[in-house]
Amino acid sequence: MSIHSFHVDNPKIKNIAPWGLRRNRVETISINDIKDIIPYYKKKLRKQKRIEESQINYILQESDGFVSQEPNSDLSSVQDDIEYYNTILNTLRREINEFTVSYFVPEFNMTLDELEMYQKDLSNRCNRLSEMAKKSPLTRNILEVRFVTHFYTNYDVDEVKKEYKELSEERDRVKRVLDDIYENVEFEPKYFEFVYDEVEEEEEEEDEEEAYLSIFDDFDPFDDI
Repeated sequence: MSIHSFHVDNPKIKNIAPWGLRRNRVETISINDIKDIIPYYKKKLRKQKRIEESQINYILQESDGFVSQEPNSDLSSVQDDIEYYNTILNTLRREINEFTVSYFVPEFNMTLDELEMYQKDLSNRCNRLSEMAKKSPLTRNILEVRFVTHFYTNYDVDEVKKEYKELSEERDRVKRVLDDIYENVEFEPKYFEFVYDEVEEEEEEEDEEEAYLSIFDDFDPFDDI
């Protein structure tokens, strides 16, 4: 099953008609499902930004046997596409954000967004402790023959190693819980309606990335606007 079509319900976009395709409607979706969609629209956005950059200026010159041509595309249309893809990406992120602030993780007595921040703090602390644990309790720096500088660690290296072990285990435990939530906890989307198509066996033999991107080609979530 490949989730590929969705209707955007965003207050910035006016007069959106409900998405008409009700067959195979996905009632619930996971964070990883949404994250799988985001790279496609990021790629589309990058492409339009490159086109915009190339069309901001153009040169007309005349010379013997050569006449320059104006660009055959409309810059305003490209900018509309950029806004279009930005809106989709922002709304996808909003879907994720609203779930993370409301979902409670009882194992840690935190909401999901708090647990994500906790994981980041643990990772930063573990990185710092890892560097501290590599230090020698005493190092000497000989600048000149008569000058020797002694550097002492202002902490117990063994205690730092012990703390690092404890925190790294906690960090890994948090990561396992987060990964499980991202993959397996499903929720009803507020701003999108997702539908899916069954993939034929022969199609599954195609290049994975191309097969994934191709399912978006004939889809326009703002088609009714």
